[in-house]
Amino acid sequence: MVQFVSIFTTLLVAAGIALAKPTPKLAEQPIVTYLDTQGLILSSGAWTSKGIVYTSGTVPSVNGTIVAGGIREQTAQVIKNIAATLDEA
Repeated sequence: MVQFVSIFTTLLVAAGIALAKPTPKLAEQPIVTYLDTQGLILSSGAWTSKGIVYTSGTVPSVNGTIVAGGIREQTAQVIKNIAATLDEA
């Protein structure tokens, strides 16, 4: 039984490889523009593609230092940093 499953799996993989072909939509490479809006520390936190701005990795910092206070102050700073990124985009 184990040998049958192994042979069947191998045939299934081979058929998948033989029949697989890239779709035109997946073959297109989107144009991506990386934004450098917040200096060296947060330099790759935003990019655009097809008119949409994507952000990630935003931290609660001002000029490379974490803002003093607790979670409220840090959350407010993250939102300000994202707003600055979107304004520049």
